[in-house]
Amino acid sequence: MATISEVNVGSAVSWSINKDPDPPSTIHGIVTSINSEEEILTVKVWAILEDGSHEETDRSVEVEVGKVRIIKDFRSEEKQLSARVTQTLKDKVEEHNGKDPRYRATLRMLSAVFRRGVGAYRTNPASVRGNVRSADQWAFARVNAFLTALRTGKFPRSAFDTDLLPSNHPLSSKGQKGLYDDLDFTIPKGVKERAQYGLDLRKKFGRGGTSVGLGTARYLVNMTKASPEKVRQIARYFPRHAVDLETEDSRDFLAGRSQRATNGVIAWELWGGNNGRRWANKLVNAMNKRDEKARSAVELVRRRNKLKEVEREELASRFESEETKDILYKQFNDLLKNWDYALAVEYYRLLDRQRKDILNYIKDNTVRQAGLIGVVDFLIDENVKNWKSDFYDLYLSMMTDYYFYQFVTLLPENVKTQFTEEQQQAIVRQRRRKPTREVVTEGFYPLRSARGVQIPIENLTRNSDAINFVNDRLNNLFPEMSKTRKQIVNRSLRKSLDAGRALGLRGTDLDDYVANELSQSLTKRMLGDANRIARTEGLALSQWGQEQGAKKTGLALEKSWLTRRDGKVRDAHRIVDNQRVPMSKQFNVLGYKMDYPADSKFGAPIELIVNCRCTTIYHNKRITRKA
Repeated sequence: MATISEVNVGSAVSWSINKDPDPPSTIHGIVTSINSEEEILTVKVWAILEDGSHEETDRSVEVEVGKVRIIKDFRSEEKQLSARVTQTLKDKVEEHNGKDPRYRATLRMLSAVFRRGVGAYRTNPASVRGNVRSADQWAFARVNAFLTALRTGKFPRSAFDTDLLPSNHPLSSKGQKGLYDDLDFTIPKGVKERAQYGLDLRKKFGRGGTSVGLGTARYLVNMTKASPEKVRQIARYFPRHAVDLETEDSRDFLAGRSQRATNGVIAWELWGGNNGRRWANKLVNAMNKRDEKARSAVELVRRRNKLKEVEREELASRFESEETKDILYKQFNDLLKNWDYALAVEYYRLLDRQRKDILNYIKDNTVRQAGLIGVVDFLIDENVKNWKSDFYDLYLSMMTDYYFYQFVTLLPENVKTQFTEEQQQAIVRQRRRKPTREVVTEGFYPLRSARGVQIPIENLTRNSDAINFVNDRLNNLFPEMSKTRKQIVNRSLRKSLDAGRALGLRGTDLDDYVANELSQSLTKRMLGDANRIARTEGLALSQWGQEQGAKKTGLALEKSWLTRRDGKVRDAHRIVDNQRVPMSKQFNVLGYKMDYPADSKFGAPIELIVNCRCTTIYHNKRITRKA
């Protein structure tokens, strides 16, 4: 042990704390002041991390000089690896780099991974699988997983040591914002208090918790911030042990009916209690979202690399043949038929509800009242205001379908087989079979929710551009629908009133006659109106989704206009069939600019939009060679 003459301010020291019935716990710290008369040291505590390094805490304690040992200054120490380990790591570097991988390894890189693996084995034994018998074995497994990430671009399981990856690796946090840099891993005061409460209970009763739980409690109390790995470990604990709080004795203690804490309660508090569970779960959910984003980035790179297997000219012309265009149109149109039906059913339902609301009002009042048309107009306006919520989610789901469809078309899993016949038939089979709630969550495109298929894009439910597009469509559509419906109803009311009076009808007979005529008039139009609106809106949504899917690939693209190529194609669209323009440019349709079929934002008239059945094909940009 040290003497007062041996200790200086700035000395690194070590001492033990007895935690009966557990083995003593070793503490490291740096001396910040010395009381020579009483031989008392004030020591700033440094926590021992999972990788064997140290981190300064916000905790200072007073320790008797005679209880500390002077140790090497850990603030700058670097552990030396054995000659055997070093040689093994050198061999792994040579073997890996000898295969000309995309991301090369260095001895320094693997040495750091190895040291962290040893530290994790010693400080976090709960994470170690049962068949692992030594720290070196665990550390080499960590090195091998790291080499897999260098070779393939992704980790076999959760990402780790991302700060050691080359800067051009998609998961690297070196020289750029790390995956979790925007997350706060500071251990909350409430979590520290619950962990300390667990330690107090354990000391009081002399039982409860495992060595891992005890270590976690000390970690939570002494550390300022937690590592991502530790947070995940804490989050995993609670679901497995929630049952420990369901015993009668545990419930009695928690309710204050008993003064004797159960082992389950003590263990629960050592891991941070309910505060720790909420904190860890919130952070894990946030980390998982970022992990998924990183995996998507890797998958995007992988799919783009597959295209490098195809010659440039072949790639630029892969959608040029008439046979391929027919296939692409069928794929597009089969999916559209599902959505046409789903939207038409919903529009028909709302139009029918509107019809019934108008008729119910007439039934409860009379067609002879002054200002009837004004009241009905107001009723239609109020009715339509509520429609937005019925279509908002449907619109986003449809755009998501085509978003996925276009992305997969341009970056398929298999470059040679873009869309199998089996998948095509799956689209057709889904038609008219899904309830609205499933259409909203799953859509109709099979690969969107297919198990085991990794597509590096997400649904558009939180995409601000998609949300704005949907809001704009609905905000423009419904006032026009309301205006049209009022014209139809007003015209029908006047016509049926005149006809009824001409027939000599009076009183309730006139009311019944007008109501019946109005109902028939509206019913005759509803199906056609619903189908027309669904077709026009559906095409605009599909084209916008396709455009976003094309942009998401990050490829240099061009686009061409594709018609259905039958006798029903309008002349204006037949003229632009096969017109090919840069991605950033617009098609010229009778002098009107259009980004895609059914695009009205540049002023294209309704005659060029309503009931259109065209679509867009996106191509890899041609390489122009200078003479």
